[in-house]
Amino acid sequence: MKKIVALALCLVMVIGLMTGCQKAMDAKTLTQKMDEAMKTVTEIGADAEIDMEMKLGASGVTMGMALGMDVDMKAKTDFSQMYADMAVSMEMLGQTEEMSMEMYMTMVDGDAVAYMLESETETWVKTAMDDYAELLAQAQAQGAPAVQTYADVPAEKMTLAKEKVTVNDRECYVLTVDLDGEYFKSYMDENMDEAFAQMDEEMAKAEAEMSEEEFEQVKSMMEAIKNLDWSTLNAKSVYHVDAETFLPVEMTVEVLGLGETMQSIMTTLLAELMIELDSAELEFTIDVPTFKLSAKNMTYNEAVEIPAVPQEAIDN
Repeated sequence: MKKIVALALCLVMVIGLMTGCQKAMDAKTLTQKMDEAMKTVTEIGADAEIDMEMKLGASGVTMGMALGMDVDMKAKTDFSQMYADMAVSMEMLGQTEEMSMEMYMTMVDGDAVAYMLESETETWVKTAMDDYAELLAQAQAQGAPAVQTYADVPAEKMTLAKEKVTVNDRECYVLTVDLDGEYFKSYMDENMDEAFAQMDEEMAKAEAEMSEEEFEQVKSMMEAIKNLDWSTLNAKSVYHVDAETFLPVEMTVEVLGLGETMQSIMTTLLAELMIELDSAELEFTIDVPTFKLSAKNMTYNEAVEIPAVPQEAIDN
């Protein structure tokens, strides 16, 4: 389970790390220049940190958990190659568990193959995702961006500081992007219909491999998630953007209301799956008081050297 979570977090972080003149600069102009600059990026690297506090409850019993991650991340923006060196600290029930993980991902005959080494076992674990290249090609053909952009974010959601700052000997703009529940709801309304239509087509192709009951259940869950209330979610991002290259040097993202959204998702999934205990619905609660992602020392293209998969991992 730890390996799956680590892989998911790596992908999530990669996607998160890539978000991204003579006349007076404003926030909208700066984001447009950032979008143009990101189009030239083929490799990206950063030192990232994740801090998350979570409270889980079931049947009246609540348990708290704190998770911290320090990650040295390097990846290609087409997700064909990735490297992550992770130090993880997890606190639960008054005990702290620390571990380190090293992960490499590469492409082999169109499949994504990942190798992970856990400090606890000192054993290499290999996982593969079949037809990964084909899936990426389909996503790009359907308009999915290789990097996150703010081209469609309303100007009123962004603020550009009047004064520049110096970060890593680089003169930087300070850009704040504050996305509230109204924005997320609007985004979901505009994009989810198309996204779910595409997923529905893929599911229809796989219907022969599923029972009619299973097929209808998955469709029902998809529809329920589409109609969730996203109004409590708020994501505030602060970028230090190189005034010369228009690429981020540092960034932080703090998410509020994530617990309410996750609670809504889990409640919906449990209801749709009709999970019951002694004829009573399972009471499941989740809260996320803290979720913060930060990235420093962000580098691009020729400044990024992605390590190759060690021969030791392949041999074992």
